[in-house]
Amino acid sequence: MRRAVLLALLLSLLPSSTFAQAVAPPAAGIEVVSQSQTAHFPTEIVFLLNVRDEANLVRATLRLKVTGQAVITANQVRFSPARGISLRHSWDLQKYYLPPGVDLEYHWLLEDAAGRTLRTQPVTFPLRDDRFAWRSTRAGTLEVNWYAGDQAFGEALLGAGRAALDQLAADAGARSDGQVRVYIYGNQRDLLSALRPSAQEWTGGVAFSAEGLVLVSVEASQSGLDYGRRVLPHELTHVVVGRATENPYGDLPRWLDEGLATYAEGELDGTFQAALRDAVRSNQLISVRSLSANFPTDPAAARLSYAQSQSLVAFLIGQFGRERVQRLLAIFKDGATADEALQGAFGFDSDGLEVAWRAAIGAPPAPPLDQAAAEPAQAQGLPLLPAAPLALALVLVLLAVLLLARRRSTKSQA
Repeated sequence: MRRAVLLALLLSLLPSSTFAQAVAPPAAGIEVVSQSQTAHFPTEIVFLLNVRDEANLVRATLRLKVTGQAVITANQVRFSPARGISLRHSWDLQKYYLPPGVDLEYHWLLEDAAGRTLRTQPVTFPLRDDRFAWRSTRAGTLEVNWYAGDQAFGEALLGAGRAALDQLAADAGARSDGQVRVYIYGNQRDLLSALRPSAQEWTGGVAFSAEGLVLVSVEASQSGLDYGRRVLPHELTHVVVGRATENPYGDLPRWLDEGLATYAEGELDGTFQAALRDAVRSNQLISVRSLSANFPTDPAAARLSYAQSQSLVAFLIGQFGRERVQRLLAIFKDGATADEALQGAFGFDSDGLEVAWRAAIGAPPAPPLDQAAAEPAQAQGLPLLPAAPLALALVLVLLAVLLLARRRSTKSQA
């Protein structure tokens, strides 16, 4: 661990993230002379390996992973046989995305014609967005990096992050056990350039819980700082709760994950409050079970989804206390389903939660399922038919088609 930290420190002092060293003594007639990697974020990482071959090298594979994670990506590299071989592999970050801020580890696996292999010593290096001159400050396990704004700007966001982590520990019992790195981009354009090419244009922040990483856009102004004090707790909650509930069986229901994150922001934004209020008035709330999956992409529906999720979490904390919410997350950690976890912590399932929550916020009971299913058809101006007559009509149409086909077949045979 100390070696990895020292390596990261040395690399931070270099003008680029290039590192080279002689590795591995001669083995199986293959001598590794040197290897290096150069990161050109956000486009590519170039890996180079120079070997002296006395044993007829037939296969070279580059293995890459995020430090501390078990997943390894193997890439076989083509080359032409020779006494001296230079191998080159370009990792396309636009196609195989890796976020800036992670530490990466790689090694080469070389195989000769006799089937003997040589594995080079692993090398760890940080993937950083060197397009910007980052400043850094930290407290405990939280590190904040930024390039726009003065020292007070960065310290203010660090304080907001620390306060959010403390509040999250009190509310949900979730604590940051490992390091969390935050990268503050000065505008949304810069942030989007550091994300996946498929990122939504309205994205203001992204959390990578497994990597302990947060990327957000905060302008260096008072209004930007006010926004940062809301978005940073939101994304930090995703990281800490994600780590606290990680298991091999499933993820948190979306309403709980986003509800905790939105609850961490503080009072619900006015536009979100209005969306929730209008949905209650018109009885157009989204069911809790629907909120367990991915949220809709439509902006208005997404806004309501976040507002409902925050309201659900606020209801659970206010009605049952923080200890019960902490119990809920602990049950999820064991791999329980949403209904199992809710039953274990509160004594009701997802449907029971919806009934209790609706009553608490003064919303009418959920509309019957057949009515809810009919609403999309009404919105499109389609005629509505009762379920049973509609099914009968479909059966009659099918019988008519089969009868017509049989008559045509009989005429053809005649």
